[in-house]
Amino acid sequence: MTTSESLFLENSLRRLSQFIKEAEKYEQQTKQQQQEIKISSPVKIVREYLEESNEISSIDDTVEQFQNFDEFFETKKHLYKTWSIYDEDNEQFLKNKQKLFKQLNTQINTMSSSTDKRVILVTGANKGIGFELVKKLSNNKDVIVLLATRDFKQGEHAAKKLGDCSNIHLLQLDTSSSQSIHQAAEQIRDAYGYLDVLINNAGIAKPDYNLQAARTTFATNYFGIKTLNRYLIPLMRPNGRIINVSSVIGLWTLDGCSDELKSKWLNPNLTESELDKLIDQFFASIERLTEELDGYPTQYSFLIYGMSKAALNMLTRIQANNLTNGILIHAVCPGYSDASLNQDLANEHSPSLGADSILYVVDHIENENGKLWQDGKKVEWTAPCKDDFLEFMKNMQAIQY
Repeated sequence: MTTSESLFLENSLRRLSQFIKEAEKYEQQTKQQQQEIKISSPVKIVREYLEESNEISSIDDTVEQFQNFDEFFETKKHLYKTWSIYDEDNEQFLKNKQKLFKQLNTQINTMSSSTDKRVILVTGANKGIGFELVKKLSNNKDVIVLLATRDFKQGEHAAKKLGDCSNIHLLQLDTSSSQSIHQAAEQIRDAYGYLDVLINNAGIAKPDYNLQAARTTFATNYFGIKTLNRYLIPLMRPNGRIINVSSVIGLWTLDGCSDELKSKWLNPNLTESELDKLIDQFFASIERLTEELDGYPTQYSFLIYGMSKAALNMLTRIQANNLTNGILIHAVCPGYSDASLNQDLANEHSPSLGADSILYVVDHIENENGKLWQDGKKVEWTAPCKDDFLEFMKNMQAIQY
């Protein structure tokens, strides 16, 4: 049995164990309500099912056993009713719990078919660069692509546009919500057992300039990605890849900071906790209205968004030092590719080209870690702002992608 199969098996049996515990709890409640000793308990049915099943030794055996559960249940239900020891409460309980087994059966079938496939998660995948990434990956039948989006209906709409792609699976994920991240990580672990590539594409930018706008922007563009990485890195197989989709705006904004402030952000020994403190200091400057005095480039209307991407870049460099098993993490500037952001701009990238630049780093960068890339080339963490973009950003509208 391979390591992946062992993980799948472990997850399957863990779900069974959870079912048994819930059934036992229900059994105790039933005993308190009814003193009749002839009542058949749900846990008894499940235990008999497991006892009659052969020892689980492979994924195929597991799939077969769960496929047989419906037939087993119907047979036992008939006998229990014949003996007058099967009550309506138990039947309703087991009807509800049958959903768990059916869901688990689907998951195990997915596992058995995906053992040798790469599992790739793309966040913010319902439009823009994220959608283009999924579209390009959908043609590769050796991968399973998790199309993750904040709004599940938008994800369904995106999936319909891709046509009949059996290797595209929807996943609801709000990267600004710790609860949503936790649930998504659980779903990935239970359904697939592992992850090979994580593309942190989801991000927001707002035209408002105040403390609340800053907190909201950083919640998705920095803290959400930090939390998602923390949950998903343990699920990654050796030689996995993490791509943090950044922006040249982060380079420009950091470049415009004072030398003193820039040196703090670019400190090669910077830690995550120290980076968080720098972010808190940025929030404090906004609240006190002392941004210019504190060294931030207030001439940029995209200051908040730019600092959030600068923070993501620094996070990329920091986390690279803590990864093992050949897992690599990089930041990629795909170019100003979002249509809502780049109308009327010269030299803009299409979302398709932006997706290509990301996939290039996923597939071709082997001997570097914790770097920043643009158009297949390694770039520095800071760069002077382009005048055409600076002029355009004066009229920037809210974007979400």
